[in-house]
Amino acid sequence: MAAKSIQPDPDGFTSRPRPAGKAEYSMDDLLGFAEFLRKNLIAMPHREDNNIVFIIIKTGEELAYMFNPERFRQNGTWISFDFSGYVPVSMSKKDYLDFKEELSFDQLCDNLGKLFIGFMGYYKKGEPELILEKLNELKLGLMS
Repeated sequence: MAAKSIQPDPDGFTSRPRPAGKAEYSMDDLLGFAEFLRKNLIAMPHREDNNIVFIIIKTGEELAYMFNPERFRQNGTWISFDFSGYVPVSMSKKDYLDFKEELSFDQLCDNLGKLFIGFMGYYKKGEPELILEKLNELKLGLMS
């Protein structure tokens, strides 16, 4: 979904997290959102001191994640929602190179962050089923 509106334009990969925006949510919203994403196998949440990190698990890598979740946290694609509303994104080089076209890395990270900020908006409005509908429309995994 994040790559859908991006035109080919290679601008180079960086392993540094990129800011993707800011969102408003309560701690209860964030914890409920984390549980919803985990339960529906959209992303695996990991609570840290000041944020919750959502690790994207690609289709076919679910079992590898279960046996070594820390590897995915260090080397995978993730979106973080911190307790003040900031949303940074980090995309792994492996995930970036899996796209068939060379897409703008900055734009891809930005779109992935905005996608999750939008998902949080659906969750806050009491419409989490819209998240599932959007994902089911593609008939693919989030990072497929």
